[in-house]
Amino acid sequence: MRRPSFRLSLLALLVTASWAHAQSSSGYEFRTLRKGLAVTEQTYLLQLSSASLSFSGVPLGDSTLLTSQVMNIGNSAISLQEPLVAGAGFTLTTSCGATLQPQASCLLSVTFAPGSAGAASGSVSMASSASNSPLLLALSGTGLQALAALSADTSSSFGNVAVSTTATRLFTFTNTGNTTATNVSASLMNAPASLSVLASQTTCGTVGSPSSVPAGSSCKVAVQYSPTATESLSNVSLSVTSGATPSAVSLPLTGSASGIDVSFEYTGTIQTFTVPVTGTYVITTRGAAGGDSTNTNSTGGYGAQQTCGVTLTAGTVLKVLVGQMGASTRWGGNGGGGSFVATDANVAVAVAGGGGGASPNMSGNWGVPFNSGTDGGGASGYGAGGGGFVGNGANSLFGTGGGKSFVNGGAGGVGKSTGGFGGGGSSSAGNAPGGYDSGGGGGGYTGGHGGGSPMSVGPGGGGGSYCAGTVSNAQPAATLSNGFVRIAKPN
Repeated sequence: MRRPSFRLSLLALLVTASWAHAQSSSGYEFRTLRKGLAVTEQTYLLQLSSASLSFSGVPLGDSTLLTSQVMNIGNSAISLQEPLVAGAGFTLTTSCGATLQPQASCLLSVTFAPGSAGAASGSVSMASSASNSPLLLALSGTGLQALAALSADTSSSFGNVAVSTTATRLFTFTNTGNTTATNVSASLMNAPASLSVLASQTTCGTVGSPSSVPAGSSCKVAVQYSPTATESLSNVSLSVTSGATPSAVSLPLTGSASGIDVSFEYTGTIQTFTVPVTGTYVITTRGAAGGDSTNTNSTGGYGAQQTCGVTLTAGTVLKVLVGQMGASTRWGGNGGGGSFVATDANVAVAVAGGGGGASPNMSGNWGVPFNSGTDGGGASGYGAGGGGFVGNGANSLFGTGGGKSFVNGGAGGVGKSTGGFGGGGSSSAGNAPGGYDSGGGGGGYTGGHGGGSPMSVGPGGGGGSYCAGTVSNAQPAATLSNGFVRIAKPN
């Protein structure tokens, strides 16, 4: 009875072996377990990360590089042969060696540099020991006729610019072509002397110093308009030449100049202004504020402000001194400088007095905002007097300096600190007996009195103002700051 059982077991073993052989011959990996032993079939297979590379729109003279990875997705090392490239304009470099290990990759790098315009095709082939050899990479590309083309801004107007002022505009030129524009240079055509190209702010290049503009990029041209008389821009253009098509791009420039409106801020120097045309001018002057007494938070006096209407002749050179705010100290504030406009022959045209310096617990006196007093310097007390238009301010009773007059340069008086430029007098600087520290006088047409007197503390007096024509809007300034001057001529 045991023979049939033995024959059935032998038959089952033969059937299992036949099934396993059938799976192996189909290419599937399989494992047969026998007493804990596993056997794995070897596979040899390559794969590309990109089966094709497309180079679209490459200008003649330029080149583009694209890559595709060769990946070993099998479980065995694969032998590689040198890859071959075919097709006009295509070149190949590779990081692939003679062998590629399982799960490793290497790179095929293809460069397309078209030699002619139009479509191109090619391929890269690589033979190997892989089951899917040879590996094929399809290539396609289009060569474009190289073209650089500059286009310009559409807006090119300076509008109306006041005479004796400056306006600067930046104009943009864009390369809308597919290759670099070379020898780019900007210049003005039929331009008056009031127009100029600012090379320091121009990236498009200038005559004698051209530049290049890559495809899709832009450059800028800075044009400065500084009219000195009434005029209108006519038949004027900004031209940018290059190796592009067309070789020159012109941008008409328009604008006009009329009226005058020039402002002056504090610089610490005497500035100048040349009257461009004869007529009635409106000159606004504001004196500087006096300094504070920081121990008691007492503020310096406001400078005076006034508007002066006066007739000026073309060619007249005016000197302009803008007052400086007096320095603040713990003992008392220094006087603020006056703001002055005068001819180069030292004839006063318009002056606004500076504010007096503060003393402990007392704010400085304001500049006097109307014609007042003579052109002399201020008298002294414990604080020094402010400088006038002609006369210097008196030194304090303790030797700190009075402010210098306008005709003598307008320097502030010197003590432990200095009065404001524009004739501001220095404070007592801690020298007053019994703590009677006092402020310095403000500079102006008439210098302000130094603050304090024996056994009496006091703030500095404000400087006086002056107008050679008709005064309007005479008032204290609205700000504790340096002075200001504006010269304007309505159209």
